[in-house]
Amino acid sequence: MQRVVQNVSTRLGFSEKLLFDDIHLMFTMCRFESATHSGRSSPWCSVFERDELEVMEYDEDLDYYWTDGYGYPINYEQACPPVKDFIDHFRAAMKSDDNAPLGVFRFSHSGLLLKVYARLGMFRDATPPRADNFREQTARKWRSSLIDPFTANLALVLFKCSDGHKLMAFVQERPVVLPGCDRVLCPMETVLKNYAALADSCNVAEICDGYLENYAHCRRRAKKYARRSIGTDVRSSSMSAPPLSSGDALTDTEMMGP
Repeated sequence: MQRVVQNVSTRLGFSEKLLFDDIHLMFTMCRFESATHSGRSSPWCSVFERDELEVMEYDEDLDYYWTDGYGYPINYEQACPPVKDFIDHFRAAMKSDDNAPLGVFRFSHSGLLLKVYARLGMFRDATPPRADNFREQTARKWRSSLIDPFTANLALVLFKCSDGHKLMAFVQERPVVLPGCDRVLCPMETVLKNYAALADSCNVAEICDGYLENYAHCRRRAKKYARRSIGTDVRSSSMSAPPLSSGDALTDTEMMGP
């Protein structure tokens, strides 16, 4: 990251290095203007070389990973209410199709959608992204520009088939295989086996008890570690996320988006 700051500062003709916040603002203008004017790149993008844009993207992914993803268990543990919501709706629909709504829609900020992904066990890399393994993460699954773009959405659709009820998940309108399932169209027995216990035991107050005292400190530390150290040889055992158990993965309701 320090190399990016130095390169951009030199490229723009500054005798002293700009602040990281200045570089990050330029990157933000680059991506937001490019998204707003489809098919036309923002002039701010020309400030960066392609490999520098990839470093800036990784910085964002680290932020989202440790703030909303697998970085800390509380990030995704608190996403159990959406899980309970979709499990309850689908249970009711399986009992009585006539009284079930045709669709249930939930809208939220992107941060909750990322938490739900993590509760599902989706987009989890074998090696967690860290500030010191950028070059090992070029093919990472946790890439916010793909899993959490503008109008990001998760859809869970219940099907009544001849051999029972099944569920299909869609991310950005594309079908995906849920963790714990061996195919896109997953039997509801498998879905309930994986997720029902988490839904039934959902208690946000209990989950947050014990976390609140030091959680704000942990988030600040993680963001500082991520942003200032990309590309340096910095290691911290406290930055590794615990493995998910077979029942420790869940998702949101029929549709969620920022």
